[in-house]
Amino acid sequence: MKKIQITNFGPIVEAEVEIKNLVVFIGEQASGKSTISKCDFIVFNNDKFCFVELKTNAESEEGVSRNLKKARKQLGAIINYFDDNNVDFLDHEIEAYIVLKNRLYPNDNAGKKALRKSFFDKYKVDLFEENTTEF
Repeated sequence: MKKIQITNFGPIVEAEVEIKNLVVFIGEQASGKSTISKCDFIVFNNDKFCFVELKTNAESEEGVSRNLKKARKQLGAIINYFDDNNVDFLDHEIEAYIVLKNRLYPNDNAGKKALRKSFFDKYKVDLFEENTTEF
């Protein structure tokens, strides 16, 4: 069974989370549930750990661009936060996702590829702008 080790992370002094088909965090107020998930949500299984930002309110290309920039910044901040607080992902593949409305997905042009490469170079995490992945 794979596990995630969390040490001195917000209010969490030490925790070990077993990775199963479904993991739900339940606890008292201010016990650290939200600290573990600083982005909109996190999805993970035995192999993959995905940070996800939902940006579904844009109705224009300009709004999409603004949301993408904000989401990249938020995802970068959470990745840094986890790194700075010594969260050990062990052997998990780490990915980041920005989920938009289907009809407003950006083209996979050179500019978008360069932004995703820049994100990877900075955070060492693959960034996807789509709404599906396989586990």
